Amino acid sequence: MASLRVAVIDDSALARKVLKDGLSAAEDVELCAAVGATALALAKCSDASPDVVVLDLCMAEEDWRDSLARLRKGFPRARIVALAHDSADGRAALAQALSSGADDTLARPVSAAALCVAARRFGAEQL
Repeated sequence: MASLRVAVIDDSALARKVLKDGLSAAEDVELCAAVGATALALAKCSDASPDVVVLDLCMAEEDWRDSLARLRKGFPRARIVALAHDSADGRAALAQALSSGADDTLARPVSAAALCVAARRFGAEQL
């Protein structure tokens, strides 16, 4: 089975570790980046674009709209899954992300299994 390349962008080191550990446990997933900023993901995955990008919408130092636009430009074929907390503000951000170009959304807390299912769904469309 072909590997599904996934990049995770989240400014929380703990959240990145949880997502990284969960995705790394899947045999069909290759984690190409688990970083705290969009620019780092763009640089780290410049040789081979990810199939799926998981983007935290609630990063302190980045506006998610700018991040989404930069990811669309840098990884035009990648599917973007937006993450936000299951709160009124988080749900509003997720709805806005969908209308701004995200392909899917997941509310936190999210399990590694749910994230893998979302990534595989998009990966299957591209393989």
